[in-house]
Amino acid sequence: MNELKIVIDEEMFISNITTNIVLPLYLEYDGLCFPNNQWTDFADILNMWSYKLLMYIREDKPKFDLYFMDGPYRLDITKDKEMKIIIRCINFRYKEMIEQTIQCDYIDLLTAVYKAANKFSKILYDKEMHIGRFEAAYKQSLITSKELKAAMSRL
Repeated sequence: MNELKIVIDEEMFISNITTNIVLPLYLEYDGLCFPNNQWTDFADILNMWSYKLLMYIREDKPKFDLYFMDGPYRLDITKDKEMKIIIRCINFRYKEMIEQTIQCDYIDLLTAVYKAANKFSKILYDKEMHIGRFEAAYKQSLITSKELKAAMSRL
């Protein structure tokens, strides 16, 4: 069975005037990458996605979107009461197109975000970015991991 992954890489792009962190970040499933295997985006989407996933965890039949911050891409999520989900990987640059459809369990997506947030925390720590200017990003990624882990243990 294929594992749903959110791939992140330690190669970071940071600005001298903000605390924004951009890094390679994309979804991988069944040998396909969305938006693509060269995609970079703001690390903050891991926090935004986790809070939205936690918000809908107890809803029976929610439909919601997880947006990439950079570019015309989003994940349309539909969850049923058995915690099964359909993820439609949408490119809406010119005309809305489904590039890939993924069927998995809700916990698979929670786990993918959890692992990516943990990896991001480790990257920041290893690069000694857990103190100073990027300390808030580091602390937020720890909070995200903790909340996701607690939610997953209750499922």
